[in-house]
Parts: sequence; C-alpha cells; structure tokens
Amino acid sequence: MIPHLALAVISVAVLAYEVLLVRLFAIVQWHHFAFMAISIALLGFGISGTLLAIWQEWARSRFTTIFAASAVLFGVSAPISFLVAQALPFNALAVVWEPAQLLYLPVTYLLLVVPFFCGATCIGLSFVRFGDEAGRVYAFNLIGSAAGALGVVGVLFVMTPQDALKLVATLSLLSAAIVSLQERLVLR
Repeated sequence: MIPHLALAVISVAVLAYEVLLVRLFAIVQWHHFAFMAISIALLGFGISGTLLAIWQEWARSRFTTIFAASAVLFGVSAPISFLVAQALPFNALAVVWEPAQLLYLPVTYLLLVVPFFCGATCIGLSFVRFGDEAGRVYAFNLIGSAAGALGVVGVLFVMTPQDALKLVATLSLLSAAIVSLQERLVLR
C-alpha cells in the first residue's frame, strides 16, 4: 500500500508540473509554445518506458532504490531545468532572420525532458514491480494525476508559478520519502 501512495504523490507532482509548464510557456513564450509541455512530457515518458522495457528484470529487483532516486531527481531537475531553459536566449520572433535560434529549441526540449523522464520512471516502475496489481496501480496513478491537474490550477490562484514549482518539487521529495519509509518498515 505504501508504494501505491508514493505513486499517487509522484503522479500529482508530474501532472501538476506539466500543467504548470503549459501555464509558464503561455506567459513566457507566448501561447503558441504552450503545446510544447505535452510533447516534452510524452518524450520523457517514451524514453523512460523504452528503458524500463529493456531493463525490466534489473529494475524490478531494485524498485525502492530506483523509485526513490527518480523521485528525488524529478524534484531537483524540475525547477532547475525550467530556470536554465528560461535563461537560454531563445526568441521565437527572431527565428526568421536568425536561424541559429532554432538550436535553442532542441536544447530546451532536452533540458525539460529530464524531469518527465524521472517522474515517468517512477510511474512505469510501479507497473513493472506490481504488474499483478495493475488495476490498483493504475487507480492510484489516475487519482494522483487528476489531483495534480486540478490541484495546480487551484494553487495558481494563491501562489506564484515559481512557488507552485517549488511545491511540485517538494511533492516529489515526499514521494521518495514515502517509498523509502516502506523499505525501512520491511527491514524491521
């Protein structure tokens, strides 16, 4: 039950981060770039799923370690990758007369895909480890995802996007703590 709770919490963080990126892109890069958050998330999930499919048995036996590390990396990389991506001198209007601007776009993708890869690793690993309980795992994932998508919209009414980003990072660290707690309880 504890790993499922950790899954729900990381699902909250991942979906909240995606919705937050849509909002931030709409503000910072104009609404035309808001769609990027979805494609970045899908790329991160695809890379993670591919690697988990290849190293399924190895990852299954190290569930707690990989889950906790991935959740911590999500929490660290989410704010850092966004801040670094925003520091890039990408100007969408200058693409026409300054083709070098096009180089900043893949760099932005690479930076922002890291948190989604880490979050997706937690989610995918839960399905690998608890495949016999796929319905229950999926339920916790969906509940967490729905809470994250709806929750961040409400949070943005009372917090700045930067503070909401810190909250998302904190949630992923909480997820790592929850799954690590389960390991300690098993060892006793």
